[in-house]
Amino acid sequence: LVEAVSFYQKAQPMFEQIQGVPIKEHQKLQSYVYATSYENGVTVLVNYSDSAVKINGISIDGQDFAVMEGNINAG
Repeated sequence: LVEAVSFYQKAQPMFEQIQGVPIKEHQKLQSYVYATSYENGVTVLVNYSDSAVKINGISIDGQDFAVMEGNINAG
């Protein structure tokens, strides 16, 4: 239960930013790393792997997500 509450507290601000907003694009950036961009300019980066990654200068731990504004530079 503690993990669920912790996840909710972390994810709630993201959900507030994207609730009801149409998805503009969904793309695979690396193995196990995906980006979903929304019409309001918010992009959610999800790392399904167990290892940390760095995308656009943002570090994302394994099995975690990050929220950013703007476009992804997949290179």
